[in-house]
Amino acid sequence: MFKIGDILTKENYTDAANWCNAHPEERATIDKNTNGEYEIVAIPEPTTEEIAKNKRAQRDALLVATDKYMVIDFPISDEKRAQYKVYRQYLRDIPSSDLFPNVDILTFEEWSK
Repeated sequence: MFKIGDILTKENYTDAANWCNAHPEERATIDKNTNGEYEIVAIPEPTTEEIAKNKRAQRDALLVATDKYMVIDFPISDEKRAQYKVYRQYLRDIPSSDLFPNVDILTFEEWSK
């Protein structure tokens, strides 16, 4: 129905916005062009820096979520606490990986399998 480069009118703006939202594979959004018209434009691919920032945020969230397991009186076994300690080291080492930022960050459950 719509495509990148289409100029929008008041009448089709809402339909175009719904189309952009319903078709994430098109990687399209609406922006005002240099002529002041609303246009469907391609969403640029994220930069390496943006990908790295997002990966670090994902990793940091997993570290925060597993902080509680390092508290000595948290009710888990010593064996499980040791596993979490190794997992947290895995998380801290991710940014130094040769593949970073193009790496998948595993949850504890995925990592421990």
